[in-house]
Amino acid sequence: MRNRTVTAVRTDSPASQAGAPTGKDLFGASQVVRLDGGRRLRLDGRIDFWPGSGKWQVLASGEERQGVTQMLAFLVQQREAEGRPLAEPTPIASSLKVLCDYCGKPAQLHLGADVYPGRKDLAGLHFWVCWACDAWVGTQADDERHRPQGALAREDLRDARRAAHEAFDRLWQRGLMTRAQADEWLARVTGIAQPGCHIGMLDVDECLRVAAKASDFLPNA
Repeated sequence: MRNRTVTAVRTDSPASQAGAPTGKDLFGASQVVRLDGGRRLRLDGRIDFWPGSGKWQVLASGEERQGVTQMLAFLVQQREAEGRPLAEPTPIASSLKVLCDYCGKPAQLHLGADVYPGRKDLAGLHFWVCWACDAWVGTQADDERHRPQGALAREDLRDARRAAHEAFDRLWQRGLMTRAQADEWLARVTGIAQPGCHIGMLDVDECLRVAAKASDFLPNA
């Protein structure tokens, strides 16, 4: 039986294909047991998790729940209750002060290897993170100060921004607009003036509106 970290597990589920975040390397040498041909994972001997649907079940009670973020929070709480709190990755020193948009406390600067342990393509990128809120955001490209691309986001907002970005990118990548025209379109849809309007600034409802409006141009997308 092989020991692996929870965050190293990657699946072929739609969420994983979209780059669904896994968060910090929470569980050290915790055990992941693959069941039903990998369709079900037993994590830390406490829960069964179905990656394809995001459903998970507490083994001790049989209670079923939904959502990766909630699942990770449950396992963290169990470890803390046992007196085995989990260490956080070491942040990168920065003179820039960035606050979490949920709790208002200072965020930490980390490399992508801490946030997405299974993603080699993101390992060298920088992210501002609030582990307590399970929220983070990437930094501006080629910015030596690593300024954030927008507000820190939890799982639901990260998913919404990802969907909005994919819809937005199709507008100019398929030649329906130039990139400059697409940026102007985004500013009109969101009501955020250019320059400075980008999807990292949007909330869930605004992201849904961008994706819906973009689909008007791409009815068969």
